[in-house]
Amino acid sequence: MEMPGPTEPQLRKRIALGVSPGWALSLSVGVSVFAMYAGPGMQLFGRFDDYTALAGSIQGQPGVISDVWFQAGRLIPAMLGRWMLEWPRGIDFLVWVRLLGIALIALTALILSHWVLRQLNGDRKPILLVLSYSAGVLTAALPSLVSAAMWATMTPQLLGLVTAIGAGYWISINSGRCMVRLFVLAAVLILLSAFSYQSLTILALLLPYLGAGISLARGERVRWLPLVMVTSWVALALVLNYVWVITQGGSGSERFGAASYGEASRWMTSEFVPVATNLWVSTDPLFVVGSGIVLSAFLLSPMLLQIRAIWIPAFSLVGICAWLGVILLIRETYVTYRFAMSTQIWLWFSAFFCLSLFVSWAVARRREMQRPLSVFVMLLALGAVVSTHETARSSIADPNERDWLYALCLVDRLEKPETPRMISLVTTKSSQVDSPHKRFDEIGVVSSEVAWSLAPMLRTALFERELDQELVSRLEILEDRVGNLGEASASVNYPACQ
Repeated sequence: MEMPGPTEPQLRKRIALGVSPGWALSLSVGVSVFAMYAGPGMQLFGRFDDYTALAGSIQGQPGVISDVWFQAGRLIPAMLGRWMLEWPRGIDFLVWVRLLGIALIALTALILSHWVLRQLNGDRKPILLVLSYSAGVLTAALPSLVSAAMWATMTPQLLGLVTAIGAGYWISINSGRCMVRLFVLAAVLILLSAFSYQSLTILALLLPYLGAGISLARGERVRWLPLVMVTSWVALALVLNYVWVITQGGSGSERFGAASYGEASRWMTSEFVPVATNLWVSTDPLFVVGSGIVLSAFLLSPMLLQIRAIWIPAFSLVGICAWLGVILLIRETYVTYRFAMSTQIWLWFSAFFCLSLFVSWAVARRREMQRPLSVFVMLLALGAVVSTHETARSSIADPNERDWLYALCLVDRLEKPETPRMISLVTTKSSQVDSPHKRFDEIGVVSSEVAWSLAPMLRTALFERELDQELVSRLEILEDRVGNLGEASASVNYPACQ
């Protein structure tokens, strides 16, 4: 049966506007997410591995980071990273790479918002457009994505995010049509995700699982074959990636099973779950508990209007519990952020979708609530945009930009003839970093806090100043000492450079 097209008045209105509501939604989500991160992302700074990558390119060793990624099973970022670092790169190169990563996050938010709109029956009522917009933007504003957006070396690995979400979207909206072509494309995307950033591959199941839950909630027939197939492909892709990592050896294989099951269980309950469920950057227990309450309320909200809606959070929790089981099996306990990003996106997008469904059902029953609820949800999303922009600027971009300026000032001072031959530098103490928020090794930290990133940062600063790289060999970098970076030498008063 042919679907009816737009009426003549609707066509005239679309021509006058130059854009349909669906395209307007896509444009607004992409622009909002990009604007949320672009300002801080354009500041001149690097973070940890960023400087290692730049120093490698300066020294003619583009594989410094790529070789590590290759051994860790991230073949796509390894190839892209080696290609991008074939020539010596300065600090401004990181800006363009970060902007590309921000664009990938914006694309992910766009895909998620479109999926929400389709699940809300594709109606173009203003409230449904607002709900779809908010679900995409709020997901992109999660703390784990704030850190990823401001980390240049995460950009190639964020391909794993887009391909995983894209595979899930493709499976979810096309079930029952062109099955062979559908399965092949989804399998390729999942494989690309697994060999880009394996901890994000689980997100390929997010939209199909939520789609199955809403089908049961509406009393519709669930197409189980695509669901089983995409689950099998994710499992197979992760197994293939695991086999690759084990055969390569190196630090990547050594991390598997590094802790006992008891230690991994304690780590998961005391550290990982609070981080993954926390909606705010602050690690204060009040915010952690509040996040858990809000998450539960959002997930269960559709049940207030329809008890069958319990299938939606049920399918979501089945998927995430299976993922937590995989994490527990791996027993890699010191890299919280690697697993927290996928877990946080899964849980909170599920919560935002359930909230969107609840509001749309409530408006269908009481139409007079459409305008106030639209305004409220839009203000919530715009508030998240402003708050996340400020967090990215004040807790990541500004501290690291100051750190970079201090490095430039330091190499200028050390190049003076009266500088001693050997110079001792003390890494920056965490308490000395001027940041309103601190979150593990992601937010509120600077590269000069650890020796392995301080030396590449100084090498990059020498390259920017066109000074002799030999200076780095004259530095002795000390950690766990009281004092500011560089004040161990009487001739260097750093970071008191103005």
